[in-house]
Amino acid sequence: QPSVNVQYQRASCREEIRAESINESSAGFLPGSQDLCTFSNLLFPKNEEPSRLSGFTVNICTSVLGVLVCVFCVVAVQGGFQIWAVAVLATLAVVCFVITMLIGRQPESKTKLSFKVPLLPFLPVLSMFINVYLMMQLDKGTWMRFAIWMAI
Repeated sequence: QPSVNVQYQRASCREEIRAESINESSAGFLPGSQDLCTFSNLLFPKNEEPSRLSGFTVNICTSVLGVLVCVFCVVAVQGGFQIWAVAVLATLAVVCFVITMLIGRQPESKTKLSFKVPLLPFLPVLSMFINVYLMMQLDKGTWMRFAIWMAI
């Protein structure tokens, strides 16, 4: 349809013009010394408001934390109280605590919401541990039934 094609061309032209104006006007927002990914900027952010760096940091830390929690729970369930398992669990617990503290150092949004999780980030991390640990307690038959029902 020609009218749709013309509207699409106008929209794409507007986007190009807007992108050029953003590039010209946002010279002050380009990553400078305050947005560099350094150890000091991760531990002691200079901004009170969330930035791309803080969001990226929280996303990466949360992903790593999720994997570490799964490994922790598998070792806790399968390893028992063997020396190697206790050593691995202690190491993973320390690394998870450091990552949780790194997440806690990032600035939070000041936006008023109807509900926010209390004790952020400790309560969500604790709930991750508890839920994954309980999931690891399930037997193979339960996981097979779950997989079949999810496929259906």
